[in-house]
Amino acid sequence: MPRQHTGAVVIVSHGNAGNISDRYEMGEYLTQELDVNVLMYDYRGYGMSEGEPSEEGTYSDIRGAYAYIRSRGYPPSMVFVFGQSLGTAIAIDLAAQETVGGIILEAPFTSVRALARHLTFGLPIDYLLTTRYDSLSKTHGIRAPVAVIHSRRDPVIPFALGMDLYQQLPGPKRFFEVQGEIHEGALLALGIERTRELKEFVFPKQQTAP
Repeated sequence: MPRQHTGAVVIVSHGNAGNISDRYEMGEYLTQELDVNVLMYDYRGYGMSEGEPSEEGTYSDIRGAYAYIRSRGYPPSMVFVFGQSLGTAIAIDLAAQETVGGIILEAPFTSVRALARHLTFGLPIDYLLTTRYDSLSKTHGIRAPVAVIHSRRDPVIPFALGMDLYQQLPGPKRFFEVQGEIHEGALLALGIERTRELKEFVFPKQQTAP
């Protein structure tokens, strides 16, 4: 029987570009500034992970990470998910089906199709897309507190899409707007005071698990 761990652990689902070797600074920030344990993993076909990338594959990958953390003795209430860009859709898929303590989404979007329409000025290109990553359709299944972090001038994921998703989340929820032209890295741009607010909102019970 695994022992019950103290503190919280955050499963990090990174963005589409690169792999976990590019995210050292973010992992260190989460550990030091939010005082949590961190599990970073690569999707199949990314970094040193074998296999071919696919939408269903990424969903399976985060479920594997969640199962591993649970097997180490962390109760669901002490397991948190952090999604970055593409990873927000993966984190939402898990949180809509499994119990987690809280969710942090950096530069989220409603769906790949909505993103494509936005970036192509509404041209009908849905038939060209092979992935959905439809986070909007899964918001009704979210029960944990959600913090959304998005840069006003995000050059990749439009700020409006992040706000659209946020407005459909059932709550409790909190939106952290970041100034500047930032995509991945909005978390690091929060600053000391708002990082404290983020910690207090998402991790209100940093205590020994029962």
